[in-house]
Amino acid sequence: MKNDTAKDWMGDLKHLKLLKYTYKGKIKSEKDKYSVIEATYSDKAPAVSMLPNLVISDTTYTETDMTIHQKIYPQFKIVTVRQMVDAGKLTEDSIAMLKQRLYENIETGFGYVALDWLYKGQKFSTLGIITNDGIPVDPITSHLHTGVNTIVEGRISPNKK
Repeated sequence: MKNDTAKDWMGDLKHLKLLKYTYKGKIKSEKDKYSVIEATYSDKAPAVSMLPNLVISDTTYTETDMTIHQKIYPQFKIVTVRQMVDAGKLTEDSIAMLKQRLYENIETGFGYVALDWLYKGQKFSTLGIITNDGIPVDPITSHLHTGVNTIVEGRISPNKK
């Protein structure tokens, strides 16, 4: 699904490629659940460090309005969880909170996969969780979103002073 992205994507998403995935099985116990969560947030685990978004704007004027259409593309680096902590973007408390949230949302019986990625020449691996609905969730793409924003502002027409 990740590699079938729109051809007009801009920003750093166009550099992220899923090379392969390997089904690892089901989370059968609390011990399995704990192991997956710890691997996801270990010091050496890959993490997304967000940079300012790339925003492409197109402005249209009518007699009464100004409309700004914005396409928003994420810009990011792939670093380790430890680098995020060292840079002050994560704290030990926030990691504990993320682990707790994951622990509450992962259920015994969920599947998990090893995901091998390529990003700007750098290969890395993550674990993804597959919910009972079959929806995969991973710590990389769950942080990356594109969007469209439309801003409409009324303005006074030059003819109506």
